[in-house]
Amino acid sequence: MARLDALSRQTIRSWWLRACVLYGFVLVSCVLLARPFQEVCGSLVAASTIAAVIATLFAIMRREHAGHGSLNRWDEAMAFNGVAVLARMLEQLNV
Repeated sequence: MARLDALSRQTIRSWWLRACVLYGFVLVSCVLLARPFQEVCGSLVAASTIAAVIATLFAIMRREHAGHGSLNRWDEAMAFNGVAVLARMLEQLNV
């Protein structure tokens, strides 16, 4: 992370904070309600999708450019989408 600029480091830190809080709430609520694995994955997909949409809206409102030299909200939205895809794949495993 030493090679990243300050904006990119801030974006990564804020994504990790948002992800930990968001997924923490999802997982705790699913554990407390004793949800099966597929419902937990479905909740993760829904939360990730909503977070990606919100990050995209913030990127649009801030007029950030995708593919810019620094990481920004567009990259954050893609990271949340990536988590949603992983959770959807886990959901399809029928474990």
